[in-house]
Parts: sequence; C-alpha cells; structure tokens
Amino acid sequence: MDIKQIYLDADAMLEGHFKLSSGNHSAFYLQSAKVLENPKTAALLAGELAAQIRNDGVEIDTVCAPAIGGLVAGFALAQALDARYIFTERVNGAMTLRRGFDVKQGEKILICEDIITTGGSAMEAAAAVESLGAQVVAFAALANRGFCRRTDSDLVAKRECRLPDDLPFYALADFDFEMYAPEECPMCAAGSEAVKPGSRGN
Repeated sequence: MDIKQIYLDADAMLEGHFKLSSGNHSAFYLQSAKVLENPKTAALLAGELAAQIRNDGVEIDTVCAPAIGGLVAGFALAQALDARYIFTERVNGAMTLRRGFDVKQGEKILICEDIITTGGSAMEAAAAVESLGAQVVAFAALANRGFCRRTDSDLVAKRECRLPDDLPFYALADFDFEMYAPEECPMCAAGSEAVKPGSRGN
C-alpha cells in the first residue's frame, strides 16, 4: 500500500510554509482529515494497520484516541480490531477522559492518532487512562512524522520522541520531513510567513 500516494491523491500532503503544533516550521504538512473524509479509505487504512497489530499478537480491549486529530482514525481502527472505542479531550489544557467513558483495572488499551510526530498528545492520553488503572499496551497512527521509531522500521528514534521504547508503535509509513526551529527556518529568512493549519490552528 502506497500511503504517500494516498495522501497525494487526497490533496492531503500540503506544500508551503507551515507552523506545526510543536512550534517548529516545515515546508510540508499532512492533513489526514482530507484522507479520512472518505469512509472507504479510512476503513482500508485502518484494516492495514489492524493487520500489523494482529500479526504481532497484541491483545487489545479498547482503542483510545486523543481528540481531535485522532478521532476518526481511532474509531476506524477500533472497528477493524473489533474493539471498544473511547477518546480523551482537553479540559483546561489537560487531556481527560470524560463524557461518561470509564476504564477497568488492567484494561488493555491501544492509543491511536492520525499522525504521530513526537507522540506528546498520545502520551497525554496514555497518562489519562493509566491514572484510572488501565494498561497501555501499544501505540498506532496512520502516519509517522519520523521522530519515533515504528515497529519493524529501521528508522532511529530522535531525541524528541516521547513514546516509550518498551511498547510497540505501529504506523503505515514514515514521512521524515525536514523541520526547523523558527529562528533557524530558511523560509522565514527568505521573508515567508508561516501558517498554522490543523486542529490547533483553525
């Protein structure tokens, strides 16, 4: 499966000058919402991701996604895995489990995002369910921005990756785009102004 081509076909791999949620700048931005607006494509990608997880024999009771970016990907993956689905969301800046959702002691949970960059939001969601007694057993995303090492990949995790080394991380492809601190951004130096797309920007 050519994940890059799927993003290109959906006009979901944008080129320009973008400010990422991390604060860094990049000439590329993945807009997974454009890919996932087609339910058949969402089911296809989730099925491929579920196959990786099943092949490794990971036992999962529940898929949990951090809102808002992970909502559709998480639901599609839960459906493909025949698992329960819940999500966390920010309340006063803190990732929280609400809306009547609850977890049991020892419940095996996979945290799913649309895109993993450093894994910060995924780790916040993991902390929210672990604080209630659940056990996070794996992480998953449609795309990996190249900071973390996914299972069965030769990519070396960068120091910014926040996912734990002792749990599997599944993704369909690595997108290792160059990123710059604002003060080191060549596009800024050339006079271009960064725009901030995505769930935290618009």
